[in-house]
Amino acid sequence: LSHLVQLGRPVTVVSRNRCALPSWAMGPGARPVRWLTTPMPLPDSRTLGASVGRWATWTRTIAKLLWRRLVAAFVTHRQPPTLAIHNAFPVPGTYTHRLFHRAPRRMLIVHSAPDVVMSFLRRSRSLTLAGVVADLERTDALAFVSPQVRDAWAATADIARIPQWILPNTCREDAAAALVDANRRQLRERLDLPPDAFLAACVGYVGEGKGQDVLVEALPSMVRTTPNVLVMVVGNDRSGFAAQLRGRIETLQLAGRVRFMGQRPDPYALIRAADLLVHPSRSEGQGLVILEAMLLGTPILASDVGGIPSCITHGESGWLVRPNDPRALADAFDRLAPDAALRDRLSRRAAEVYAERFSQREYAKRFEAMFRHFGF
Repeated sequence: LSHLVQLGRPVTVVSRNRCALPSWAMGPGARPVRWLTTPMPLPDSRTLGASVGRWATWTRTIAKLLWRRLVAAFVTHRQPPTLAIHNAFPVPGTYTHRLFHRAPRRMLIVHSAPDVVMSFLRRSRSLTLAGVVADLERTDALAFVSPQVRDAWAATADIARIPQWILPNTCREDAAAALVDANRRQLRERLDLPPDAFLAACVGYVGEGKGQDVLVEALPSMVRTTPNVLVMVVGNDRSGFAAQLRGRIETLQLAGRVRFMGQRPDPYALIRAADLLVHPSRSEGQGLVILEAMLLGTPILASDVGGIPSCITHGESGWLVRPNDPRALADAFDRLAPDAALRDRLSRRAAEVYAERFSQREYAKRFEAMFRHFGF
């Protein structure tokens, strides 16, 4: 959104909440952003009956209908946008889906491979694989966060004729600027973290897809070789997965070795304070936290899955292991933890790769190239 604003074109954002744009985005040429916030799901007439049944009281139902009328007045009866960009897949039956398909030109930004979408579909009735494929095939342009995500969808949907770009994620460099050179010991004191522990940060939502259970199974070996190890699990819990992890940790009698920190407003500080980022994900479109660790100078141990190899070269800018393999993860940790020089070499090269390929400067070049296609 910040880079879109920088192009100087009028932008309306349809979202459940607003976000603060960085100061650099509001420089010369930037135009004010119009926000349409949607604090509750917005059904169309086809799902009205089901919607009424879902709400517990008539008061909430009436409020929802009034909100629907407000959004309809803004969206349905206005001139469609010149270009509609949808971040991820639009959910059928919502106004964002209707708005997306009313636009004369449409772009999807795709973050997840089909296996991640299929996992989501098993938990939700709001999307179908056929609907996702149809949206991919009907759009005018596709941006994928990694070549691996693009190739996975190319094998699933007929998208060869559609213009495509690789648009890797980038980081909030303004938020990281004060931390890149921060002294780790001083940072730990500010964050109330043990100054002499070997801190391993595992950052991301807590769920099966992120593989924290693989890390837990590797923990006994990690403790034997690095007795002062402390694992920070940072992220929002999904479906009570953290409770399962805590139970297993207690069974292993390692409760003091893991600190569940929940969703935090300062993840960059925690990543910078860590000696190692451990990311045992089972599937990953690209892995934003990988880029964040690269930027912040924290060495990386991650699964060799999805788009992660598009960021990390094993043994050069990070360390990659087979996914879903606690033994492989433990062996890699045992290789990295005692070798500070190796970790330093990996993190320095990773920071160089970030600057060369994933910085906001490089992102802006790719972003502008996409919009030149639309004459934007």
